[in-house]
Order: sequence, then C-alpha cells, then structure tokens
Amino acid sequence: MTRISLLLTRITGRLGLWRLTSLLYVMGAGSFGQMKGGAGHLLYSLMMCRKSSMANRLVARLIRRELDSSAENNLWLARMSWVLEKPTLAILIYKRTERLFSGQSGANTAASLGRFAEGVVSGAITAQMDAAIQRLQLSGDGSQRVVVTMVSRRFLDIFNIWLGQAQRHTSAHPLIFALDRESVQALQTAPNCDVVDVSSWIDFDQAGRLHPFSIKNLWVLRVFALRALARRNHDVVSLDVDAIMVGNLDEMLESFPASDIVAQMDYSIPMDVARRFGFILCCGFLVLRANDRVVRFLDEYSARTALETDDQLAINHLLAENGVSGKLQTGRFTTFRSMGLSWLCPDSSLVSREISSGSVVRHFLLKDLDADDVTDALGLREQANC
Repeated sequence: MTRISLLLTRITGRLGLWRLTSLLYVMGAGSFGQMKGGAGHLLYSLMMCRKSSMANRLVARLIRRELDSSAENNLWLARMSWVLEKPTLAILIYKRTERLFSGQSGANTAASLGRFAEGVVSGAITAQMDAAIQRLQLSGDGSQRVVVTMVSRRFLDIFNIWLGQAQRHTSAHPLIFALDRESVQALQTAPNCDVVDVSSWIDFDQAGRLHPFSIKNLWVLRVFALRALARRNHDVVSLDVDAIMVGNLDEMLESFPASDIVAQMDYSIPMDVARRFGFILCCGFLVLRANDRVVRFLDEYSARTALETDDQLAINHLLAENGVSGKLQTGRFTTFRSMGLSWLCPDSSLVSREISSGSVVRHFLLKDLDADDVTDALGLREQANC
C-alpha cells in the first residue's frame, strides 16, 4: 500500500468510517503482502461493518484474489469470513487449507482452528466446558468463590508466583486452565487448586509459543468458562497470569459498594471505545457476582466473544453499543451502569497496569521478564526474607 493509502485508512478508522476503511485497504493493496501488516486492521474494520453488503462484497473479492496463495492468507480469509458471521464458509476454508497445504505448519493450524470453529458452532465446546466444571470438587451450592487463570509451559515459573500470591491474598479457590500437555502434567502436583485441561483446543509452534491465530481460542474458552462457573452460582475472579496479587483482594472487594461486575479500567484497545468513553475495560482483572443478571450478560458476552474471538474487544463493544449511565468517580473507584448491570472499576492505585505500583493487584506486560525479575520487582524476595 502507498503511504497515502495507509494514512487515509488511519484517518477513516479513527473516525469510525469502517466501510470506507475496509474499501481503502482492499483497493489500495494488490495482495495481503502489500498491506504491510495491515491485514489485522482490515479484519477489524470488516468486523465493525459486518452487516453491510459492502463488507461481504469485499471479502468475496479477497477470496477470489487471495484464496490458496498461501496457507497464512487462507487463515486470514477464514477469519474474515467468520467475523462476517459466515461460519460455514470459514470452516470450509480451514478444511481446504488443511488439505491443500498438507505437511506444512499452516495446515496443522488450519485443522486446529477448523475443529475449534466447528466446536463453537455445534455447542460441543460449551458442553465440554460445562461438564469439566461440573466434575470439579467445588461446593455444589455455589458458596465457593473461584479465582481462575490460564497458563502454558512457557509461564509456569511466573504461574508459581501467581499461585502463591493468590493463596496468600484471597480465600477464593484457584482453578487453572492448562493450555498444553506439559502444563497439565506439571500442575497435577500444584497444591490446593483444580486444573482443567483445554490443550486440545490450543495450537502451539515448535518454540512453544501460542500461534497468533490460535491465541484467539484462549479468549473464547475463558469466557465460556466464566459463564459455566456463574451458571453454577460461583462468584468468579478472573486474572491473567501476569496479574499478580500483592495485597488482600477479599478486603478490597468487601470495601467496595455492591456491584455486579468489577473490572480493571485501562486506556488501550479497542481504541475507538477508549476515545469515546475515555477508558476501556481490561479483561486481565475481572470479578463476576453470580446472579441472574450476570448470567444473562455472560450468555450475550459468550456469543459476542465467539464472533470477535477476543474477550476484551467483545466486552467493550457491548459497552459501547449499550452506553454508560450514572458514572461516578471517587478516589478509590469508578462506578456506572450499563446493560442492566452495575459496574465498578478500582482506581489504579489499587489495581494497576504497572509492575511497580498498585496496592492489591499489579497487571503488567511480561515482555522479557523472568520469574526472578518479577519476584524482585514485586518486592517478594524482601518479604520472604523478613
């Protein structure tokens, strides 16, 4: 794409002109390769105007132009078909890619994504998640609060810090979703926690990194798990493995006014929502109070996350579509109402996006940090030596 075309797409995207943005991407590039990494931006703009006939025509044009040019391009075409609410077409492209590019890594990814898409459409994944939660030795009356995270073998050392801090700072029962066979095996000896194996739905490369397409499955599985737990009347604390407790979580939550959902406030993606409200909700820290209102919301949230394949995009787009009312900000939290629910966002002095601040939860980017770096940055080594 030319620099002028790229500049125009940034301007139209910022203005929320999604059909025009999609058109500029498709018309301005002769191929995905010429989009200079913009295929993800095109996917987003298509998703945001998915009800328009133009979006459907553009994807049909891309399929004629790009289909079978490479396994990766086919994966993009399948995802674009999916976000336009054409799951059958997406699954057909995945199966075609698996067949035509047999023996290549892209074929394995296509097979994995195709199975996952079929599982979402058929309801098989929902049923498996519900059954997995039901098999756990959790209190049947739902009186037991649960704290959940997801972990792969790459982050087992960080997870050990996460688990130790969780067991120190909340009475909630740890429930861990293991993303690969190695983490499933390693967590069998983890003390006083339950483990759910979701490795069959996740694809990794040879270096043990989540495939950039397969990582989307993780977010869908997480929301399905939250819904399954809430349906069984469990209050749930959901944390990324890089969202680590450093203070008493139970005391913080009990000090807040009653609310249906507690969520971390941030200013990041989706940027169109951030610009509109001055904030977005970050799914790295989320607390759900199990009640009928929250379960109804989770039904809608699960469907939206399955479509957008991103829980953070989904929750913020639902927020944007339904609007926010009664916003009130204090020194410790912000409250508002949306979708018939009461929401509360702790102040960053309590729940932060930095490793060096936040008196209760610190949610930070791992980047190149190892377990020793995290231990030192959180001041845990000094605590252990006291």
